[in-house]
Amino acid sequence: MVQQYFSITQRTLVGGEYRGIDSLTAQKRLAEAGFGIAILPASSIQEDLSAGSLAVLDIGDLAVEVPVTIVTRKNGFLSAAAQMLLNEIRLAAGNPSESPAPAQTHLRS
Repeated sequence: MVQQYFSITQRTLVGGEYRGIDSLTAQKRLAEAGFGIAILPASSIQEDLSAGSLAVLDIGDLAVEVPVTIVTRKNGFLSAAAQMLLNEIRLAAGNPSESPAPAQTHLRS
């Protein structure tokens, strides 16, 4: 997908070209090759920073949010810890009205 204009929070890039790339590795390699910039998780670039192949740009007060999806096996077992984590994520996301994950028991025969 190519867009002539896009915004990240309140900032807007005008006259540039945006291409969404799903692969973190591909994003890093394109940036290394000089094909633009990449917005990446800090945890994914530590080796590249140490090697000097990438540099971090200070953008000031830029805030970036990344949507995430939580998945589990359909009708699969969730431990008590996993259920608690899911409930905490729902609360933090502002969805306390969603019913909490049902208590599940795992019976061994």
